[in-house]
Amino acid sequence: MFFGATALGQERAHWSQFRGSDGRAVAASTNVPIPFDLKEDLGWKIEVPTGHSSPVVWGDRIFLPTADEEQQVLSLVCVHSETGSLIWNTEIHRGGLMNKSKKNSYASSTVACDGQRIYVPFIVDGGLWLTATDLDGRILWQKRVTAFQSEHGYGSSPLVYKSLVILAGDHLEKSFLTGLDVATGEIVWQTPRKRGGSYGSPVMARLANSEQLLLSGQGEVTSYNPLNGQPVWRSRANARSTVGTIAWYEPFVFATTLNGTICIRADGKGNVSRSHVVWENRVKANVPSPLIVDDRILVVDDEGFVTCLAISTGRQLWKKRLGGNVSASPVLAAGHVYLPLEDGQLFVFKAGEKFELVSKNDLGDGGFASPVICEGQIFLRTDHYLYCIGHG
Repeated sequence: MFFGATALGQERAHWSQFRGSDGRAVAASTNVPIPFDLKEDLGWKIEVPTGHSSPVVWGDRIFLPTADEEQQVLSLVCVHSETGSLIWNTEIHRGGLMNKSKKNSYASSTVACDGQRIYVPFIVDGGLWLTATDLDGRILWQKRVTAFQSEHGYGSSPLVYKSLVILAGDHLEKSFLTGLDVATGEIVWQTPRKRGGSYGSPVMARLANSEQLLLSGQGEVTSYNPLNGQPVWRSRANARSTVGTIAWYEPFVFATTLNGTICIRADGKGNVSRSHVVWENRVKANVPSPLIVDDRILVVDDEGFVTCLAISTGRQLWKKRLGGNVSASPVLAAGHVYLPLEDGQLFVFKAGEKFELVSKNDLGDGGFASPVICEGQIFLRTDHYLYCIGHG
C-alpha cells in the first residue's frame, strides 16, 4: 500500500542506474542538506513493498522494483519525486519466486533508465528475465534471457550503453554477460563466464583511451569490449564470489572481496595477473561497493568498518567503525559521504586525511539499499519506506 505525501521539493536531474548515471556514485548536487535534521529536512515519506534495490530518478519520476512476497507479485512502481505520490504500478511477474538468501530480497536489482525505457531484471520460474517498459509503465517487451539456477537469489543491476542494455548472469550453471537490443530485447552478443554465484553489477569506464565494460566475479576481474562482449583483459581476484561493484580512477580498477582489495592497471591485454596488479591487501568488503574520494578509496565492510586507502599504494590512511552492519554502498555529494547502516542509522562524514563525522540520523527503519542524491534531495529506500530528504 502507498500513502501520499507533501510536496516539498523539485527534482529534474537524472540518476539513471545503480551507483549513478556514470557508475561512480558521485552526485552533482552541491545543495544537499549537510548536516540534516529529519524533522526539518524530511520532504516526504511513503510506504513501499519489500526490496533492496536503489531508486532510479529520471526527471520528476522515481522508478523502483518491488516484491509482494505474500501475493508472489513482482512489480515496477513509479513515484513522483516532488510529492511522493504513486503515479503507476505495473505488475511484471506473478508467481514462480526462486530460492534466495535471507539477507537478499526478490527485488534487489536496481533498474536502468535511458529516458525512453526502463529495464527491469527478475529471476522467476527457473529463468533470468529482462522486461522493458516505457516511462508510463507499459510493457514494451519481455525476454527470458536464459535458464538460471539460484543459490542466494539475484542482485546484479543492468546498464545501458548506446543501443544495448547489458546484463550479467553469474549463477551455478552457464554464467554469462550479455548485451540486448534496447528496442527489441533481442540478444546482440552473449559471452560465457565461469560458473558460480556472484552478484556484482557491470560498469562502464573510460580507461587507457578506450571504453571498458568491467565486471568482478568468479575469481576474476575482467574487462570487455562493450560493443561485442569480447574480453580485453582479465586478472585473478582473491575470492570466487563477489557482490560489490568495481570502482575506477585512471588508470586503475579496484575490486573488493571477502578476502581483500585489489588494484589493477587497466591498460593490459589478455591475462594480466602477473603484469598489471599494482597492489592488493586484506582490507575486505563483501556487499558494499568501494567509493573514490579525491585520491583516496573508501572500502566499507559488512560489519561497518570504513577503511580509507591511498589509491596509488593501497596504504591505509585511517579506519573507523560506524557501529552496525552495512549492506548499502556509500555515495559522495558535495565532499561528504552518505552511508546508511542496516539498522536505519544514516551517517554523513568527510573522508579526508582523517575521518570526520558530520551527522548521524536514525530513520527508524532499517534497510539494505544505497542512497540516491539528485538536485539537493536524498532518496533512500528502507525495509518499509521510501524517504525524500531535502527540499531541492
